[in-house]
Amino acid sequence: MGVLSLCSISFAEEVQFDRDIQPILANRCFKCHGRSEVDRKAKLRLDQFESAKRVLLKSATKESELLARVKSSDPNLRMPPPETGPPLTSGEIEKLEAWIQRGATYTQHWAFIPPKKPSLPEVRDLTWSQNPIDRFVLARLEKKGIVPSPPASRRTLLRRLSFDLRGLPPSPEEVHTFVQNSDPASTQKVIERYLNSHQFGEKQAQVWLDLARYADTTGHAADKPRSMWLYRDWVISALNENLPFDQFTLQQIAGDLLPNASVSQKVATGFHRNSMQALGNNPRKEEFRIKGIVDRLDTTGKTWLGLTVSCSECHDHKYDPLSQEEYYQLFAIFNNVPHYGQKFGVRGPQLKVLSLEQREEWDRQEALIARAQSELNSLKLSGNSSAESKWLEDPFSYFESKHEWKYRFAVRGEGDRFSQDTPWGKGNSLQFEGDPESVQPISIKPGGEASFTLSVWIKTRSKLADIVSNYDWRGKQRGFVLGIGGQRDPGYRAGHPYVWLSATPNPFSGIEIEGSKRIDDGKWHHLAFIFEPGKKAQLYIDGKLDLKSRVKGTIPARLAQPNRPWILGGGYSNSPSPNSYFLRGKVHDLRLYSSVIPNVNQLGAVSPELRRAIIVDERERTQQQRELLRSFSFNLSSKSKRLTEQIQRAKEKQDKLQKKAHTAQVMEELEEPRETHIHVRGDFEVKGKRVQPGLPQFISIPESKKNPNRLDFAKWLTHPEHPLMARVTVNRIWAQYFGQGIVRTLDDFGTRGDVPSHPKLLDWLALELIESAWDVKRIHRLIVSSTTYQQSSVLRKDLQTLDPDNRWLAQFSRRRMTAEQIRDLALSVGGLLSLKYGGPSVYPHQPQGIGEFRDATAGKWKMSHGEDRYRRSLYTFWQRMSPYPSLVAFDAPSRERSCAQRSTTNTPLQALALLNDPIFVEAAESCAQRIINKFSEPEDRIRFAFSLILSREPDREELDYSLKFLKRWSGNNKNSSLKIWRSLCQVLLNLDEAITSE
Repeated sequence: MGVLSLCSISFAEEVQFDRDIQPILANRCFKCHGRSEVDRKAKLRLDQFESAKRVLLKSATKESELLARVKSSDPNLRMPPPETGPPLTSGEIEKLEAWIQRGATYTQHWAFIPPKKPSLPEVRDLTWSQNPIDRFVLARLEKKGIVPSPPASRRTLLRRLSFDLRGLPPSPEEVHTFVQNSDPASTQKVIERYLNSHQFGEKQAQVWLDLARYADTTGHAADKPRSMWLYRDWVISALNENLPFDQFTLQQIAGDLLPNASVSQKVATGFHRNSMQALGNNPRKEEFRIKGIVDRLDTTGKTWLGLTVSCSECHDHKYDPLSQEEYYQLFAIFNNVPHYGQKFGVRGPQLKVLSLEQREEWDRQEALIARAQSELNSLKLSGNSSAESKWLEDPFSYFESKHEWKYRFAVRGEGDRFSQDTPWGKGNSLQFEGDPESVQPISIKPGGEASFTLSVWIKTRSKLADIVSNYDWRGKQRGFVLGIGGQRDPGYRAGHPYVWLSATPNPFSGIEIEGSKRIDDGKWHHLAFIFEPGKKAQLYIDGKLDLKSRVKGTIPARLAQPNRPWILGGGYSNSPSPNSYFLRGKVHDLRLYSSVIPNVNQLGAVSPELRRAIIVDERERTQQQRELLRSFSFNLSSKSKRLTEQIQRAKEKQDKLQKKAHTAQVMEELEEPRETHIHVRGDFEVKGKRVQPGLPQFISIPESKKNPNRLDFAKWLTHPEHPLMARVTVNRIWAQYFGQGIVRTLDDFGTRGDVPSHPKLLDWLALELIESAWDVKRIHRLIVSSTTYQQSSVLRKDLQTLDPDNRWLAQFSRRRMTAEQIRDLALSVGGLLSLKYGGPSVYPHQPQGIGEFRDATAGKWKMSHGEDRYRRSLYTFWQRMSPYPSLVAFDAPSRERSCAQRSTTNTPLQALALLNDPIFVEAAESCAQRIINKFSEPEDRIRFAFSLILSREPDREELDYSLKFLKRWSGNNKNSSLKIWRSLCQVLLNLDEAITSE
């Protein structure tokens, strides 16, 4: 009894609520006595002292009821009840008893309190520490009475650093140089070289892409490919450039909302466009939109908060202080992303992005434009020529007589259909009443392979109409149509002009252009379309090329000649006679040329402002209108025309580049936010109370904005006083190097998560990240420079008892390499690995029949050729529903959901993959060829094989075994076949040592 009493007193002095008691209550009690009102029993909350004190504190007549219940052997009284779980252990009961004896004090959960930078602990061995990390680790070891391990050998350390920082093995030459160099600073030089290599970003991106659930397909049944690689390349570049982590976060969550957001910042928002998306003719479009937002909240919680946010989708969180209402306040922040299209066209916002080569060409054209514009500006300062002055006397005549055209339908005449309401105040316009009788035939039409230019003035309030057409898609007689509203095509925009032009009547083969400006405002607008077969298809609105128009398809080499007449004022719908899309409004000056008119101003196409300046009486013109006319007249001189044409050609080249640009999936914000309601029990069809955007109240950040948007949310996350984000981030980095985090549950810092093994070290690292202006590479550098990281990984018998999980870090933890590293190792030692940086995902060899897309419309796995077959595994096309098989064998996730930490398994299938997977067989054979080409003697070849694959020399026993292996299969022939040496390389690649970070 005396011994027990002494133990209890000692324990009572050390017990802590957040470390010792809260995990017990959270794991064993909160399910029935926590935050959730739905599941709460006996109206008792053990997460709040005011409710819990009646069962915690000892009264004058009886002991604590909680203790009595957890100690009871009566199944009717015992807590937790037998049907909900096993009884508490004696150790758990002892902790509760000690805590209650000291007054049952509640404190806030450690992870919800902003970190404060601790002072460095005192240690007895001052020579062991290389940086502050070591002080924290050694202090704990000394307290436990554990001696740290000696340093790893230089060969082992270099291989460890190379794989951890670059994801690739060191070359034999690197190993030799490092081993021979006795300079104490040599290790730090290697660390800096690896940190500054572009392979660093590729290695680190793998971890982030797991969190971001990056993939090249949409997931679900169709699993259709979509372009996401631009986001992947942004991550790699940002990590290599050491973008401060607060900016790394801001740009991914809300880069599109930053002031004057750059293309790069918009591409960064692809983080939340990686969520799975259901495609196809799906009647549950809204349900899958909601699932996408739920996924974004879950991913955000895992990545930056380290909390199981998704537990609050259906009810208040049972363990952490996040209510269902607060969950939907966060939901409201992410509920304002547009959702476009129908059927197979369902998608989110997209952005056209130029590649590096395209960007360089764009910049060259931009420089040419700047030079020409500078010359134009200088020319303007020299004054007007006589020709320009003459034009100013009668500007209207320029538009009437400057250019002769071969084909023209002139609107002239008298009667009810004719009006003197025209854009110039001269001539007539033709009135259309929105019926078949108004339609006007056009006798002249363009030839199939000929260029043409079409221009027309229009004044209408029609949101849906054809202006000029011989296009009948239902009747399979497609040709050309210029209209408004896109004939209700999926995704059409009412009131916007559009052009469809097909090379064949059936099926459609051509280009679709949708203008960016509405013209259904009842004012005069000029439309012009220029077609040059195979080269040019341009829509002009009010005298300006519409560079923001939506373009789909490619420019055809000819214009189809369907059996439908060209008409003005209507369209066709499965009928040889006009019967649909009738225009209501006025048309003036329709012109149709059999050539390309390079200057649309010659068609009468000018801006509304210039037109008003021309038609107004000269005496009534304002100074601004006079300046506008002078500016236009200036462009009529031969020199200004030459410079203007240079600018135009450069812009056309930029336009072609833009059409070849790659598609990035990005975030956008709706102009009018959607309403958000609580989903009762998580059912999106059962709407409860309406909520406004908001932030969790249990994390108090000064100056938090009311009704925050995504940018406000990102700023809240990155606030220096936020208790979670910096901790979660440095903990995840720590886990990359030691196999487990200081908090082992990387995605759960809540009350059910693991308690930190070194809480002061965690806080010190978190504050170090914040105070260094979010310098992530600094954290990596500190970790790999520490004595803790550079220890030997050789197993020690004493630690198997004292610290079997290596929580106190008395040695380096051996770790199986990731799937990508194992494949890249094989390619590297085989001399096959391509270090090409970035670009579209590639399709390396995989067994036939594996990875077939589930939907026939989605495409097939077409194996890449050349060096793309041997790109780093990071660049392999990631198919969600059937990921690359050798990566799956080594525990790569499917990325259907965010993954904070991969599992590590050890199965016979992995050994079979290393021996039989085509890429490993090919790599082993290529490695064998390298060995044969390098040396002629068997012993030299064996040593070279070991140095390539294991980064070390074989010992005598290994050398003898290898020689016996070769002799057994090849006899006494020194010039053994390539097949035999390939077998030896396969054996070495299959060793545990080869695929393990030692």
